[in-house]
Amino acid sequence: MNQSKKTVVLTGGSGFVGKALINVLDQYWNVRRLSRTVGDKYFWNPVIGELSPKLVEDADAVICLSGAPLLRFPWTKKYRRKLVASRINTVNTLGVALRQSGNVPRVFLSGSAIGFYGNTGNEIVNEEFPGGTDFLATLCQRWEEASLGVPAKRNIQVRSGIVLSEDGGIMKALAPLVRWRLAGVIGDGRTWMSTISLRDHVHAISHLLGADVQGAVNLVGPSPVQQDQFMAELAQHYGAKPGCGIPAEDARALLGGMASVLLSSQRVLPKKLRGSGFEFTDPALAEQFDSPIPTQ
Repeated sequence: MNQSKKTVVLTGGSGFVGKALINVLDQYWNVRRLSRTVGDKYFWNPVIGELSPKLVEDADAVICLSGAPLLRFPWTKKYRRKLVASRINTVNTLGVALRQSGNVPRVFLSGSAIGFYGNTGNEIVNEEFPGGTDFLATLCQRWEEASLGVPAKRNIQVRSGIVLSEDGGIMKALAPLVRWRLAGVIGDGRTWMSTISLRDHVHAISHLLGADVQGAVNLVGPSPVQQDQFMAELAQHYGAKPGCGIPAEDARALLGGMASVLLSSQRVLPKKLRGSGFEFTDPALAEQFDSPIPTQ
């Protein structure tokens, strides 16, 4: 361990966002990634609230990005419970361990999502916009409420938009379908999508650890696009033509509750992030598609 660096405790470090974030944070922090692998020296089990206070007693910052994936079919009642528990339990477990350790870190940064706002149509949305009422909106609201109970000098909830990377998420899922012209717009194609490159996303998180910011922060790029433009530019990125569209009612019948992730219109802007001095490397959609996986 580099004694000149401060320690950040990270959960959710095994996904494509977490791995890229570690690459960035390693330059400035001693990164302690909690693991659910039995025998790991940084083992924890949030399902039963197990976390040694010793693992957080020297943390200057704590980042909690854990949560079961939203892009998974189907959203059964059992999986909905998992979506909730995998987020709330992780936050609560960290909060208990911090209180037991007596440590109050400089910052606690918790994941959330722009799903907080629900379907907002053509409205331009910033952090002051009220929360929605659908399942995903209430999930995000409960997630953020839990994070406010964690002891820290600053509590930040990052409301992430659609993170674009060849390495994971929606872009990786759609790539083979787009190449074979099996993916097109859902519904009328006019719903708004708020995207951000993986590179900007993880650098924004790193920036927020030191910025004079607290509360909810939208982690989206500065230029939302409508779904038809998104699919056209994604097809162009892969040298293909857009596939046939899918009626919204067919998507709802096929995907059930998960369809709300794809059909909700969210025209979200990063008001607080830009106000904190963050500068985007990939502001436009085409740049986000082409953005490399961050290695530092």
